[in-house]
Amino acid sequence: MRNSFDGARAPQAGSKRPAVSIRPEDFEPGVIKFRHRDGYGFVSRDGKPDAYFHVERLDPAIRDMIASEVEVEVAVAAGKRGPLVLAMRLV
Repeated sequence: MRNSFDGARAPQAGSKRPAVSIRPEDFEPGVIKFRHRDGYGFVSRDGKPDAYFHVERLDPAIRDMIASEVEVEVAVAAGKRGPLVLAMRLV
């Protein structure tokens, strides 16, 4: 099952996050390593550091399908504390 979400969400009103344009080629494969009940987790990527995510920043259509060991594709950028998932889609 693939998610059709191919772009980052626009920042919410009052957010300091700038809008980010994500292209299909920005996605890379990964596996959800951990998902906490509070909504945050990490994606394991081959040969790269794990990337942090929080479901509030992801497409609402896939939030309930995100669980440990699920294969995904992610677009990642450098965050303040390490790699940060900007967008995620199911494989």
